[in-house]
Amino acid sequence: MRKIFDNIRLVIENSNASKVLYPSLILVMLLIGTLNFNSNLMGGMFDFYVDYKNIIQSNFDTSVAKRGLPTFPMWGYGWILVLTEERWLIFVLQNLAALVSIVSLNRVASRDFNKKTLFLFNFMLIASASWIAIHSTLSPYSFAISLQIISITLIIKSIQEKSINFTIAAGLAYGLMLNFRSDYILFVPFVLFVIFYTVKDNLFRLKMSSVFLIITFSMLIPWSMYAHKTTGHHMLTSTNAGHVFFIGLGNLPNNKWGVSEEDDDPVMRGLLFDHFGEPESSLSQRGDEFLKKQYIRMILEDPIEYSKKVIYSFVKANIQGIYVPEFYNQIETCKPNCKDVFKKDIKISFIESLKDGEKFIIYILTYLSIFVGIIVLLVGHILVFSSGKKLILEKSPLIIFGVGVIVYQLALNSFSFQMKLYSTYSYIWCLFIIAHFIFDRSQTQKKGRDN
Repeated sequence: MRKIFDNIRLVIENSNASKVLYPSLILVMLLIGTLNFNSNLMGGMFDFYVDYKNIIQSNFDTSVAKRGLPTFPMWGYGWILVLTEERWLIFVLQNLAALVSIVSLNRVASRDFNKKTLFLFNFMLIASASWIAIHSTLSPYSFAISLQIISITLIIKSIQEKSINFTIAAGLAYGLMLNFRSDYILFVPFVLFVIFYTVKDNLFRLKMSSVFLIITFSMLIPWSMYAHKTTGHHMLTSTNAGHVFFIGLGNLPNNKWGVSEEDDDPVMRGLLFDHFGEPESSLSQRGDEFLKKQYIRMILEDPIEYSKKVIYSFVKANIQGIYVPEFYNQIETCKPNCKDVFKKDIKISFIESLKDGEKFIIYILTYLSIFVGIIVLLVGHILVFSSGKKLILEKSPLIIFGVGVIVYQLALNSFSFQMKLYSTYSYIWCLFIIAHFIFDRSQTQKKGRDN
């Protein structure tokens, strides 16, 4: 047994990510991508991106939008559909972007972290089927997650190399991310904090922060011009913030407001109808502004109930894990309601369902994915809150960003709308903090014994 552990230790110490781990990651991506090929994540959203494709191809004529909501969601994925609508090709592009993000993360991390930390991070990543599976879904989350990682690593590279060119590239990546999903627009001040906290040269930190801000928001100018042409208002985000915040109140079961967490919440629909005197979309520009005001009003009327909602959402965000792979869609006998069958099997006939050989393999892989996602997120969050101060004082930009992303995502889930899919953004950072914590703690203990 000791010989086995010695061999594992040698592999960790001598491994080269480009020779061992990257090929393994690519193989796992191919396997997971195949199993998740029939994914239907937020399937009802796809028509909105098709609308954007048609709007773009018709010289931004919004009348061709069948769903009638030309400022929801962000339009980034519509541009992808202009390039291709082939599912397999989109998945290839998304997995390539994910691979680039991981390579970029490893390269900047190799400067400050030892091989053991990097090996453990990559080893855990390869076992992270849920995170890998998100890149085989027809949704903007894949590109947004990859661009988030790439932009952060470019900022770190700029700090390491004292090169403003990397800051320009980081701004381009970050701005592009916001065109896919605007979740991280309020994270920009934290990026500036990291720059000012870790860069010693006053002139360079000023140049970095200025360039990053200018480039990032310049990338949103086309969207703002398009939104103004469509609604008469300049906007940096889509028109669903009010909707999301409002139904986020429904995260709390049996809440006093009577709000549900459903997109078609009756309370929300009733308020919109009463105010406008006619049915009004919660995702239109004026519907969005109205719901934001209603959200604030309802909080002020009952801050205790809102506190309960925040606490409830915070707890769920810590224990629910991330995106659940849709491997069950491979089972022909359950179509077209494989997800419903899977949920029923979990609650009622788990053991019985595993007597089917095909189900046994696919369900076990799914359960393992769920378990790994829950454990990694929970442990990562615990480490951040137990050792956050120590991690930040190390002044490692990578670790500080990791802490920042995790706290920011938890805040979004708690104060806005809690859905485990959203936590997929912070998963990679939880992995890295876990790997860093394990080997940092072991080295500290070793030094203590040596002394």
